[in-house]
Amino acid sequence: MKKKILLLLVLSLLFLYPITGPVQKGWALNTSRPSLDLIIKIKGLDQTLALMDQLFKSRDPGAGASPGSILRGLIHGTDWIDFSRLIVIGIDTSEHDSTGQIFVPFIKPNENFRQAYHASSGPDFYILSLPTGKRSPGDSMKKVLADISKSKSKSTISVEIALSRLLTKSNSKIQESLSKMADRPEAEGSEKPPLTPHDLRKLFTGMLNQGSQIETLLVNMDLNRNNLVYEINAKAHTGSRLSTLFTKGDGETFLNAYKPQFQMNFRSRPFDFEKTFSFLEDTFGKFYEAIGVNFKHLVQISSSFSGEMAGGMSLDPKRMAFEIMYVLKPGISGQDFIESVYLPWMLDLGKNITTAMEKQTGQKMDPLFIRTRDSMIYGFKVAGIKTQTPFL
Repeated sequence: MKKKILLLLVLSLLFLYPITGPVQKGWALNTSRPSLDLIIKIKGLDQTLALMDQLFKSRDPGAGASPGSILRGLIHGTDWIDFSRLIVIGIDTSEHDSTGQIFVPFIKPNENFRQAYHASSGPDFYILSLPTGKRSPGDSMKKVLADISKSKSKSTISVEIALSRLLTKSNSKIQESLSKMADRPEAEGSEKPPLTPHDLRKLFTGMLNQGSQIETLLVNMDLNRNNLVYEINAKAHTGSRLSTLFTKGDGETFLNAYKPQFQMNFRSRPFDFEKTFSFLEDTFGKFYEAIGVNFKHLVQISSSFSGEMAGGMSLDPKRMAFEIMYVLKPGISGQDFIESVYLPWMLDLGKNITTAMEKQTGQKMDPLFIRTRDSMIYGFKVAGIKTQTPFL
């Protein structure tokens, strides 16, 4: 377990760049929707179920009923659903309870479905209340759901979360959980974690404070035979510290032609990298210090980068492969920076993390990073460094 934790800690450092992508400041959202903290839109359910069947059979042709066929049975077929409109799930939360509605448009009524799920009927739609037995929503909510169902979506599944409002509504429960976390006794012996319960409470409080600056979080997902493609956008509250950070930079981009082909691919446009890391230090600095990472030094290193990056990562049971390209700011010599700043910092970082983990586990560990032979690729000198991160 300790080795897996170490892997996650190292990955969080290596991939902190793609995590800090630009936050959208003004894409169109319907802010007049009454009391919906979570909206899920589903497009082309019939096509998704057919794809699920294909993938299931390709993995094991002799297997039983596929998930798609089971779901079709549960909803009494799909030939009655109007797939020119979206299926919509709207959820409203409160301090003591949560309610939701599922809006299902149809081209012809399905009485078996209506009776099975106690759905209320409209002229061309059913609405299922969550939990089952809750009263049907009022006319204003029905109109909201109907309007969303008629909207267009490029994604198979789209999830819109009113994050700051959701956190505000759940504040009392969150504070109760944080209090219990801080009251837990500290662990003793060789398995003592790097952070005390009080430290963990402070960490999660900082994360929640950052999350409260996000007005709306939008997650789009598409599935095909080869890939699961997802996109995450965040709309920060106007005037919040977050809204001033991950904004699109004006600098020239260099990686547009680079198309990584991994299981997971990511890229970022130029943005104020140093300012962003300073923001993250307020919440995560103490956590990284506990595992041997000087976050202030990380902020200094980030000042040389433009924020633009691209790369990818693939995993299988035996190995992990990743490739990332970062762009330095104009005027910075890449070779000098790598040799005199970046590599010494990375090797020193590996030593500090190794020392911290040895202290926590009481076990001797191999160096996290070691220098290897340099090479030349397309006329460029490539510094050799080997990552010895425990994978399993």
